[in-house]
Amino acid sequence: GGLAKWRGGLALVYTFKLRRFNKDIITRYHLDNIIFTMEDKPENQSPPKKKASLTVEDFTQKHRLGKGAYGDVFMVLKNSDRKVYAMKQIQKKKLEREEKEYQAMVEKELLSTMKHPGINKLKYTFQDKANLYFVQEYCEGGEFINFIKLNIGKLTEEVKIFYIAEIVNILEYLHTNGITHRDLK
Repeated sequence: GGLAKWRGGLALVYTFKLRRFNKDIITRYHLDNIIFTMEDKPENQSPPKKKASLTVEDFTQKHRLGKGAYGDVFMVLKNSDRKVYAMKQIQKKKLEREEKEYQAMVEKELLSTMKHPGINKLKYTFQDKANLYFVQEYCEGGEFINFIKLNIGKLTEEVKIFYIAEIVNILEYLHTNGITHRDLK
């Protein structure tokens, strides 16, 4: 399958995994966004209070997945365990220029608290002098909209109902938690 792509800058691009009969399909929702530092943690623990020791040097960049208004998203390998992630690099100067710092903090907070099998988990956040970094689960499969375009007229009614149910399940989770999507594609 294709690779997940990120668009839309900091009008948050949440990547949702839609189950498929044999592999993940990806779609995105754009919401308002957030950052501080957090390390990977067990599901039942809250984010750590102290800063993590991770830096951009702890990851090996493989290739760019997408470009947004405030930065880029890269496929990366974490050097210590060779796991693959998607790393969003957000330029602080662009955030400051457009007064979007608060939205970056909200994005991080939302991503770190969402617990749903259809939402990519935020694994790490950290920053350096120039950038904020969000490291999330990496999912192959491309954007859901591209899957639909490639399969226009080919999907059975049963498959269409399946995907609609998956999307509704994710949206119900968000709405139950007081999160409203702003750009469903």
